[in-house]
Amino acid sequence: MILGLVFLLCVATVPLARGRLTALADLQLRRPWLAIAGIGTQILIISVLPGGTAGLHEAVHMASYVMLGAFAWSNRRIPGVPLILAGGLANFIAIAANGGVMPASEGALRFAGMTPDPAGFANSSVAQSAGANAIGVILTGMGNDGAEGMLEMKNAGAFTIAQDESSCVVFGMPKEAIARDAVDRIVGLSRIPHEILSADLQKPRLQSGRR
Repeated sequence: MILGLVFLLCVATVPLARGRLTALADLQLRRPWLAIAGIGTQILIISVLPGGTAGLHEAVHMASYVMLGAFAWSNRRIPGVPLILAGGLANFIAIAANGGVMPASEGALRFAGMTPDPAGFANSSVAQSAGANAIGVILTGMGNDGAEGMLEMKNAGAFTIAQDESSCVVFGMPKEAIARDAVDRIVGLSRIPHEILSADLQKPRLQSGRR
């Protein structure tokens, strides 16, 4: 949604500034395939294939910025492109410092027409309010939803459980939580109720063992 709005605003400002869109045809762009590949890659990983492993998406996202940066550098002689290059570099630094994704608040994601990770926000809320009194369970699912929230819960003292790969339909979400060392126990689906009850009964002992 926000990309479409930005595109419309860019098109509308050209005649307002007494310019003409046909002037774009006069630009002698170098390596235009880099821009097409970079933008196409971002659209693909953000809108078309938002699931999958976090590591793959982060690497592809960073690669798309490298392609766009190479395109801007190749055309830096064109007036205005150096400014675009500087803005892209600032974005690249912010994304690189945040593990391959652009840091954004829940409100900003909703404004952009994107759905924030509800599991992540919910788990963060549980970690803050319940702390060591909570038990977290992450089940089969695609992507990395809830992985960071599970880590917050574990760091706050909660006991965390993940469904094992053999009983998962899609071993995405549990895998990401395990990779972040956010899980205390990995068990099959049928064993999860037993683990929850056992953890609840042994909670005081588990907490004392972590100190």
